Amino acid sequence: MEQLEIVEGLIQEKPQVSPVSPADYVTKTEGSKYYGDALNDTNINELVGDEIPHVVILVGFPKYGKSTFVASLYHKVLTTGCVGDYIFVDSDTLAGFERRAQVRDIELKINDRIDRTPVYADYFLSMLFVHSVTKKRVKLVLSDRSGENYLRYAKSETDMNQDMVLKNAAHIIFFLDASKIASDKIFDLQDDLSDLILRMNKYGAFDGEKFVDIVYNKADILKTEETKELFRSNAESIENIISKKKQINKKFKISSLNAENEDLNNFFKYLLSGNIDEPYIDEALLQQINWVKNKYSKTK
Repeated sequence: MEQLEIVEGLIQEKPQVSPVSPADYVTKTEGSKYYGDALNDTNINELVGDEIPHVVILVGFPKYGKSTFVASLYHKVLTTGCVGDYIFVDSDTLAGFERRAQVRDIELKINDRIDRTPVYADYFLSMLFVHSVTKKRVKLVLSDRSGENYLRYAKSETDMNQDMVLKNAAHIIFFLDASKIASDKIFDLQDDLSDLILRMNKYGAFDGEKFVDIVYNKADILKTEETKELFRSNAESIENIISKKKQINKKFKISSLNAENEDLNNFFKYLLSGNIDEPYIDEALLQQINWVKNKYSKTK
């Protein structure tokens, strides 16, 4: 199937998204309420197939741009049908992507950022790609939890200890707000991030072979030399907070609202580059999450 046919088919079959209230999530007994919606720990097993998923945890506080990034990735595959040499084939969570894309569109229209992912919303989103030459298949699974969850994690071990995927996934990406780093709001960010990193380290989220990246979002605000210099100075202190507990693999500066941003598109390609292999995870931990156990049992 040609890339254009894939895109046209997706646009024609664009899912109808119903409004969701907190009650919809509180009252459901298991899984996501709507077909094609984002998934959670109870039904993530549905994503396990012939492909070993590459699971990426997006970590960031409210309005730092995690969901905007996810929506821009969705926009790209709908409009072009590919990311670099990888052709978009399918998604089990199109409605979940569509919800995020809808808010992204509103943000573009009003030129302001609004709250996107509620605390009660499900968070696992998946995309299946195939390489145009090698035919290698890659299932990308993104964990897009609400930023409020990570504020709670920074203050509560109990809340964090319920997030088994954070401990088991091999790729963690910290989304940071460049506009806050280049301002006097850096101090609140430093405090919250320090608390979060300490609890993540104690929880074991950095144990073993793990890739930890940093994404500085909203980098388009770094226009003047004064702002750029302030950002460079403050970013170094932020990176030190993380690197004291885990080595930083790569750093990116992007503008997640701008689908034409070259750095953003290079970051998309990086996620599918195939340079990151997920390490083996201890069997005792695998017992706690079925989808992780199933994933690795296929490689033994």
